[in-house]
Amino acid sequence: TFYRTLHSLIWNLMSEEFGITGSQLNKQELAEKINSRLNERDSSVTLLSILSTCEAGIYTSASLDEDRESLLQETGELLKKIGVAL
Repeated sequence: TFYRTLHSLIWNLMSEEFGITGSQLNKQELAEKINSRLNERDSSVTLLSILSTCEAGIYTSASLDEDRESLLQETGELLKKIGVAL
């Protein structure tokens, strides 16, 4: 449930922050919005990596080496950088 909850939280916050819904709510659109806000690419790459980690935790039975607390902290710091209020 950790990965599902984090994944959902990120998408919900991004949807509200950037006003993207429906079919526009995808990784490519999200990356473009973040890149245009910050004028750099690293944040969008990191956020997409976090989403991919969450998806691996949700949809596969793979054993993830990711420390959940570190992942949560990294996500919080990144969302603050992007300008999303938690």
